[in-house]
Amino acid sequence: MFEVKSEKFGRFNKLKLLNNDTYEYVSIIPEYGGNINEVVLAKNAENYSVLDGFKIDTDLSNDMLYRGANLIPFPGRVNDGRYTFEGKDYQLPLNWGKHAIHGFLFNQSLKIVNEEIADDHVSVELEYLHGGTNIGYPFKFKTQLVYSLTNKSGFTLRTIITNLNNTAIPVGHGWHPYFKPFGKVDDLQITLPSRQRIEFDNEGIPTGKIIIEKSSSFRIGKKPLSKGYVLPPEEGKAVTKISIPKINLTMGLWQETGKIKYNYMYAYMPDSRDSISIEPYSCIPDAFNNKIGLVILQPGQCFDASSGIFVI
Repeated sequence: MFEVKSEKFGRFNKLKLLNNDTYEYVSIIPEYGGNINEVVLAKNAENYSVLDGFKIDTDLSNDMLYRGANLIPFPGRVNDGRYTFEGKDYQLPLNWGKHAIHGFLFNQSLKIVNEEIADDHVSVELEYLHGGTNIGYPFKFKTQLVYSLTNKSGFTLRTIITNLNNTAIPVGHGWHPYFKPFGKVDDLQITLPSRQRIEFDNEGIPTGKIIIEKSSSFRIGKKPLSKGYVLPPEEGKAVTKISIPKINLTMGLWQETGKIKYNYMYAYMPDSRDSISIEPYSCIPDAFNNKIGLVILQPGQCFDASSGIFVI
């Protein structure tokens, strides 16, 4: 029923997790940050390719939207790339104007360490070891990314970050699935798991203020979209839905919430208005400074959380 295939993707190799009965599949690019490039899921025996991925390998390095990227060891901006941790100042490389953004794992080569094929699922585990060589983040850690496709619950990404340092380290994680609109983006209906919106300044840095929105469900229409949210703190799953009435399809993302999980999310639409990004975050942007949601891992401690994509 299930298998793992390796295919060429320009100068990279692409792994495809495939259900041969339903033709559902997920494709990832281990040599480019474990990028999640395609998720194809079925509803009523019809398959839908739900992510706006890459057609050719050169688009990966030219992409400024971080489509399909893993954002480690921090999601979002770090103001001016500067932060202080345990009394010491650090300066991250600037890669977004005057800010640092989305960490540095997104374009690194990851090692395939395990494949598992069973009657009801297929999974692949990738690993990345950071030896503390980044001058702005001189902390050792291990990342394990487990990608799974099942015959019942769609696609799941489990992320484990382990502190290999002999001191505490600051950590955040998020990832960037961009969903296709299957038509005009204006017609999409978004249902969010929260009304608690994070206010940002003109530089995309949180102000510290939370705004309560009138509704958690809205039609996109002609409006732009770039909003972050605080999720309910209970342990469980928060679900964001993107409904497409014209084809009777709802696609979306779920994320684990609770202690040291994904208690924040971001909804974003690029200026091209050809996709919608729904992003699970373990902390808010600039968490290395504002500390909101920031995970502090003690030596040997792990961050371990999952999220996934579905269609109904």
